[in-house]
Amino acid sequence: MTLQPCERVLVDGGRRELLEFGSCKHCVVVDWRDDVETILGEVRRMLPEGYLVYHRVGERTWELQCQGTVCRLLAPEGGDTEPLLRSINRALLPEYEMRIFTPTMGDGYSLLVRPAKWWSDFSAVHGSRARKLFATADDRVEFTRTDPSAQGRPPSWWKRLFGA
Repeated sequence: MTLQPCERVLVDGGRRELLEFGSCKHCVVVDWRDDVETILGEVRRMLPEGYLVYHRVGERTWELQCQGTVCRLLAPEGGDTEPLLRSINRALLPEYEMRIFTPTMGDGYSLLVRPAKWWSDFSAVHGSRARKLFATADDRVEFTRTDPSAQGRPPSWWKRLFGA
């Protein structure tokens, strides 16, 4: 696998370089307060022109079109970002995938959007680094139990924030 010069930091960069990589130049930067349209616009910015087309069809419903495939996205109540990121990521698949860049995780997210093949190659060649630096939205939803369809009482904000 050949990494772009800016991606080499993912393999051999230190903390400062990794934090810099997580900036909006290389990643989609999402704040927990951002609305659906803002997040979709930032994701679209990282994709080839025309790959992601979207529009609102209801108060909480959006229609997304990725390379001819149309799906509906229901924005979660209460502004839970992780289920929203998971839904957007599922719409991008199988051609593209976005993962959460964990060195910058806090009250927002940096998301690296790359072709799915890039992710499989990166994981095959740099598996431990991939596991250390990235999490999928599916993993985060499971970890924080923010899935709106999950049974039982949601965890406290403390548990969601710190995974305790």
